[in-house]
Amino acid sequence: MTLRLRALHSLVLLVGFWLMGAMLLVAMTVVDWLLVTRVFTAEAAWGGGVVFVVTGLVAVAILKGMFAFVGAGRLGSVPHAVAVGPQDQPELWEQVRAAAEVAGERPPEELYLVADVNAGVSEQSRFLGLLSGPRRMLLGVPLLAGLTVPRLRAVLAHSSATTPISTLGGSGPSPCAAGLRYCTRWKRSVTAAPACIS
Repeated sequence: MTLRLRALHSLVLLVGFWLMGAMLLVAMTVVDWLLVTRVFTAEAAWGGGVVFVVTGLVAVAILKGMFAFVGAGRLGSVPHAVAVGPQDQPELWEQVRAAAEVAGERPPEELYLVADVNAGVSEQSRFLGLLSGPRRMLLGVPLLAGLTVPRLRAVLAHSSATTPISTLGGSGPSPCAAGLRYCTRWKRSVTAAPACIS
């Protein structure tokens, strides 16, 4: 399957999700109308009220599920972190940009120092994960203090290359785009490797 066909497949699935939710809401409305006007009589008016309450609860659950995707993939605030700009630490930003270039990724637009012994990159996806957005790197101060420059470069390159995959509410690129990118990288590395690896 080509990249365009996979992208079209992802788009059809995303649109189909919204259409399915809308069709369920319309079907529930029609069934409610038929039950109230055709089945329940004036003596059994409580039945119509029960149907409306149950349908209302189900409709709220469907709408909540449909609109959960709207806020998915947004980067929130970073508590207990210090923002570091390129003008603040130009050498660190140079290492971050070089690591992203080696990993074949875009460099992050934001860099935050955190107290954890961790490094990671997150990305704010747009259009339900089909388009990439701004990237943010979180870098632990203990890593900066405890690693040599070559080891820090390795950690930065690894963090740049392994951007988390977004599903429901996470941040990162869409699963299809990320999977294709990683498969392409792996294929390039296998073809570039010497044949005499033992």
